[in-house]
Amino acid sequence: MIAELKNWDLFERLPLLCVALIACLLLVRYSATRGMTLRGSLHWLLVALLTNGIIEATIAATAEPTRGWTTALRFVAATSLCCPQMSVLGAKRPQDRAWHAIVLSLWMVLILPAAEGYFVRRSGALEVHDARGWFLWILIAIGWANYLPTRRWVSATCYALAQVILMAEHLPLLRATPSVTMRNVAWVALVMGAVVVACERPHPTKDRLSRLWLTFRDAYGAVWSLRLMDRLNQTADVAQWPVRVEWDGIRSPQAESLTEKQQRSLERCLRTVLRRFVDPDWMTRFLS
Repeated sequence: MIAELKNWDLFERLPLLCVALIACLLLVRYSATRGMTLRGSLHWLLVALLTNGIIEATIAATAEPTRGWTTALRFVAATSLCCPQMSVLGAKRPQDRAWHAIVLSLWMVLILPAAEGYFVRRSGALEVHDARGWFLWILIAIGWANYLPTRRWVSATCYALAQVILMAEHLPLLRATPSVTMRNVAWVALVMGAVVVACERPHPTKDRLSRLWLTFRDAYGAVWSLRLMDRLNQTADVAQWPVRVEWDGIRSPQAESLTEKQQRSLERCLRTVLRRFVDPDWMTRFLS
């Protein structure tokens, strides 16, 4: 009986172990974000992990936590996972730093139901109406869809699955309280997503401009990549370069190839467009 109780305690504390493991994996990739505006999104992810870790530790250390109090705290922790995804959507200089204030404001809006239950109703009971629930669905879908057409679609799917499970009680069409097992499944999914990103290898393409473009595409997702792809192709049309920036690389639709002068101009154009997101040193690492 004692052995079963110890195993159950360890089973319930699995989220804490997963938080620590994901944080370690993020630190492994931290140097790779040097010179990128995405470093702010990585900081938001660390904040979300810290929030979840502190709340899970608080709940585990409480002798007899009430269900309403536990649900409210876990709702605050789960909504923090929306912040890194929303941070990516504003990761463009010069507004990337000011965007963090918007992300923080969004998080404060999301956790209003928990604050209302504690400070207004004084009961701790959490009530998330359908309008707020559908908004959570939209945030989850945006974050997932942004990386779905990239090489990080597996990580994005794991992340979205974890969000759905952790917020299932407050999402329309579900409205189901996740069991301890399902919560652990969510955290294992987050670990799997982090492992996939940590083990990511450089693109095998030999063309250095395509390698730079594909690395940016996978890091920033579809929202920014599609905008930049359209701008680069417009520039190529005006300059009459025999080249197209496509989703899976930079290619020449014609038999003729770029001259050396055109190659330098294309590289300069690519650097100019990407400098709103990454530093010159970051680009040089992929162009050297």
